[in-house]
Amino acid sequence: MRAEQLHTITDDVLRTQVCVVGAGVVGRVVARELATRGVTVLVVEHNQTPSAPTEFAVTSTDFDVTTRPWVSRAGWPIPAQTIAAYSARALSYLGLAPPPTPESVGAALCPIAGQVTAANPVDLPDVRIVDATAIHLDTDATGAHVYALELSGLGGRRCLVEAKVFVLAMGAIETPRLLLASRRTLPSGVGNRYDQVGRYLQDRRHGVVARLSPAAAAAAFTEFRNGTPGFALSATVQRDERLLGCAMWFREAAKRGSMKVALDRLLRGKASASDVSIIGGGATGWAWRTAGLPRLGGVDVHAVVEQAPDFDSRVRLSDNETDAFHVPVAEIDPDDRQLATLRRALDLLTDEFARRDWPAPNIDPTPTLTAVNEPTGTTRMSTNPRDGVVDGQCRVHGVDNLYIAGPSVFPTTGHADPTLAAVALAIRLADTIAARMAATRLG
Repeated sequence: MRAEQLHTITDDVLRTQVCVVGAGVVGRVVARELATRGVTVLVVEHNQTPSAPTEFAVTSTDFDVTTRPWVSRAGWPIPAQTIAAYSARALSYLGLAPPPTPESVGAALCPIAGQVTAANPVDLPDVRIVDATAIHLDTDATGAHVYALELSGLGGRRCLVEAKVFVLAMGAIETPRLLLASRRTLPSGVGNRYDQVGRYLQDRRHGVVARLSPAAAAAAFTEFRNGTPGFALSATVQRDERLLGCAMWFREAAKRGSMKVALDRLLRGKASASDVSIIGGGATGWAWRTAGLPRLGGVDVHAVVEQAPDFDSRVRLSDNETDAFHVPVAEIDPDDRQLATLRRALDLLTDEFARRDWPAPNIDPTPTLTAVNEPTGTTRMSTNPRDGVVDGQCRVHGVDNLYIAGPSVFPTTGHADPTLAAVALAIRLADTIAARMAATRLG
């Protein structure tokens, strides 16, 4: 359904049962799940909502949500099985097949379980969508109930949305920003009684950290022809050596994904002349021909490292700068304590190659990691409201009708892309809201 522009809507108040703020993949999943149950839903296509990722890989593990004493504030208030129960439905939304379960290859490393794919669009045929910017949550005098959401659009057009339930699905930057900026009634913002909103900002770090020789690349891609070529730190080594989560995978530098495609064709007996580059004799030539690599380029080792939650790593409102709607912009204080984990992971990768009698990877002595730009953690899930923003049902502590969907509720992020887990939690949240509305006859 096409979004309505706010300046074309004549009503000053829009009424619905559920208002979902954010039209990314997570917000759309919540809206669609509720709409299929007959719930009236209005989606605000908040114009600063980050778009869905075009691809994602390497699924998270049960270990990512467990309590880890060496990682401050680690541990989710819900068990991994709760997320897993919704994974099949989440995979269907994302167009993914169930990933294989990795088996440990030793105490230190295990193969990556995951895929790379484009995200399927989530259609909303029975949902009203309004293109506008959410600028304020209006609450009662205690902040315990949200009765309206204020929207702004082109030309300064303002409008209110009144709903029984509100769901914020704007990502880990815009969601806390709206909560903090909603301070007409409560000076600290909505859901921020204990100064938790915007805290524990996490963003995994990524970089190219090594290069493989043609012979090593051929061996690796042959070994992992049925899955993602690469390794992740096992739970055992993380626990024994007090490390963060880290994954390393191999990707052709010349043309993304072409090596695996060529190798798959070769293994199926369907390789063409263009798939196989014959560039000479000897071991090197054999490796290039076997892997089906192009004549130029090489194979890079990519790494992604988890960031630990930190109270002082946060999203906060600027004291000096506002956006076009006079809402303070978010300022981000990142924290990076990941290089020690990466260095140890690279040592273990070298050891693993030696164990397999593969040529050693050429390690970058000064690897550079940059943010993946998939932030998490700023409205974290907690049992105690003093430790987070939402409870185990993703309802904001102390607010009876406000929920948050998306990776901002993750207490820890792990090394994996958050999309699959976020969609699984979004489906669970829709089930929770639908059950609550049926039980209390909200509407």
